[in-house]
Amino acid sequence: MTQKQHFILRWLVPQALLQSALLVWLYLAVDNGNWPAQSPTWLVGLVTLTIVFPGLCYLRLERAGWRRFLTLAVPYSLLLSVLGMYIGAQQPQQELFNNDALIVTFVLCALITTLKLLNVATLYSRGEPITYRQLYELSWQHFIQFSLCCFFALALWLILLLGGELFSTIGIEILADLLDEPWVSIPVLTCAFAGAAIALRSMLSAVENIEKLLKILAKFLLPVLAVLAITFIASLPFTGLESLWRLENSTLMLLWMQASLLFFFNTVYSRTDALPYYHWWRGVMLLALLTLPLYAMLAHYGLWLRIEQYGLTVSRGWGVLISATLAYFAFSYCGAIIIKRQQWLIWVHKINVIGCAALFVALLAVNSPLANLQQLSAQSQVHRLQSGQVSADEFDVYYFYRELGKAGFEALQQIQQHTDNDSLKARIVRLYANRDEPSDFEKWQSQWLQGVRIADAANQPPSSLLQFIHSSNLYKYYGQGASLYLIAADVNQDQQLEWLLLHQQHNYLQGVMFTENQQQQWQSYHLQVANATDDEEQIKQALAAGEFTLTTPQWQHIDIGGARLSVPVNIYEQQE
Repeated sequence: MTQKQHFILRWLVPQALLQSALLVWLYLAVDNGNWPAQSPTWLVGLVTLTIVFPGLCYLRLERAGWRRFLTLAVPYSLLLSVLGMYIGAQQPQQELFNNDALIVTFVLCALITTLKLLNVATLYSRGEPITYRQLYELSWQHFIQFSLCCFFALALWLILLLGGELFSTIGIEILADLLDEPWVSIPVLTCAFAGAAIALRSMLSAVENIEKLLKILAKFLLPVLAVLAITFIASLPFTGLESLWRLENSTLMLLWMQASLLFFFNTVYSRTDALPYYHWWRGVMLLALLTLPLYAMLAHYGLWLRIEQYGLTVSRGWGVLISATLAYFAFSYCGAIIIKRQQWLIWVHKINVIGCAALFVALLAVNSPLANLQQLSAQSQVHRLQSGQVSADEFDVYYFYRELGKAGFEALQQIQQHTDNDSLKARIVRLYANRDEPSDFEKWQSQWLQGVRIADAANQPPSSLLQFIHSSNLYKYYGQGASLYLIAADVNQDQQLEWLLLHQQHNYLQGVMFTENQQQQWQSYHLQVANATDDEEQIKQALAAGEFTLTTPQWQHIDIGGARLSVPVNIYEQQE
């Protein structure tokens, strides 16, 4: 047995078994409601530590330099575990709000920072200098290695599931039953990932071949992207910016263009000793890089417009972080090209190392109290309410519930205690009271109706309808914070009123229609919405006044032998 094999059997195999046992214990704790499942703080922290540290070891821990590797891997794993505890503390212990998006964000940030740290720890354990070229090569190797490990674990699991289902068809259920048990499925997936990671260490040539193939493809795609980037900027003086800002996702497209150009450029220009392309094509590449500051300024301006108009949100906070990072690369690259000239590529590589280090710190910071985007967004939206930039009637409390988690919950509780607006108080109470399933119908009715606008005050909804809405739980899905309207209308012209429960948010409507059948029982039908206007005020005024028009469909249904064919309605085409 070689020393390398002895090291794997002595350290990595026991570690995989221990990780499997810990993950099974954590899963059963969640399934049975035992500790640490009762404390999200400890649960997320322990799950993070159990996954991250062994994962680092599987991918790169070697006999030579293992102590130096652990001097970086252990503190990082503990730091990430502490951040996981903070993320866990933002989760509700009761079903008051939903904060799953924060967990997803934390997982993605942890994956990126872990792969980044793995590059540095590998070079540090070998005693090699930390240079851009080595970091770049290791980034590709570790990313491909991690992807192949995930693919192998998933493929093995799917094969086992296929086998279980196949044996079930002939009455042998034991394999399918075993795969349903966490003490089988979790160790299988864990050991599959660990085994693939260890096996790929001796197959680096295959990983390098995949890397070379991806670089060849990038070499063909970069010129296309560069020409598009230059052409778009050159077209703006003739088209103007108004059409660009009319699109809600214009800033996102600008950021994607910057990120794509930077990614493909660094993939192709990873070496300074062998420049690709002919001389004149290199000039096109440099010109494309010189357009990056213009993209950065346009993206910053687009973000500033949105934040100025609607305040900071979590998505806009991420936009600011990404835009600032891309702007750093854009302006730094231009400075290197203009100032350093012949040595510009060497300085670009140094800029990349600094930028990646700053991004590493930023991704950790946004998952900590230092830069919690949910907290910052809640403060921004509350400031807009307090400063009068948004009225109490237009204040979107449902966004606080849907996107801001614990920070949004605490902010709304403060607003509820200090605001004098009864309608806003009622909407906040209704938002969280709905989570509590009030058993007293009369109490629920009084709370719910406070947040509903009835177009015709003389025509109140019958008590039987309200009881149906309460028993069917439909009130949970409509009108959790924006404007909620209840309108009576004879939709099918049968001399009997139907009731429309409509939820209006910005220029979008959604709703449900209630009608009584011949047995005097209420039924509900979700309404299919096709908005034909961007005028939010027009929709709001029509809803408040109860103004609507009943329109006969242009195309009738076609019934053939019991089958019904319908022509899809496009409201935009009807207006034309």
